[in-house]
Amino acid sequence: MPTGAEPASGVRVLHMSDPQAAYSVVSGVLDVGNPEGDGYKWTTDSAQFEFMAGDLSHSSLYMHYIANGDTMRETGPLKISIDVDGKPFDSFVQADAGEHDYRHAAGAIATQPGKTLVVTVRIEPPFVAKGDGQKLGVLLQSIGFAD
Repeated sequence: MPTGAEPASGVRVLHMSDPQAAYSVVSGVLDVGNPEGDGYKWTTDSAQFEFMAGDLSHSSLYMHYIANGDTMRETGPLKISIDVDGKPFDSFVQADAGEHDYRHAAGAIATQPGKTLVVTVRIEPPFVAKGDGQKLGVLLQSIGFAD
């Protein structure tokens, strides 16, 4: 019988422009799965994702996003808080506009075969769109668990 880490299974990284992403985005990403455009999609002030991530002992939670300069002129620095299965995982302040890669070791996250992980990303303060009042967070390209 093989020994070692459980093989990676299921969805580990979501790309917001991939049509399949819509199946793993629970809420909070606008126009998810639409392949048109540059691959970045607006999040709302709270976005939720489901992953079948497998063993995470050598993985990091990864997120590639843009903190939009136009919206940050109104909101100022953004506090980004991340929960996994309803428990606080990490929180940080994004003070600079532009393109960013976030990584945080995920080895302490307990996983169970066949059970999804729910990752929630909250952005405070959100930008409130003038026309429709939509609360916007960041422009997200991808999120997931990377080795």
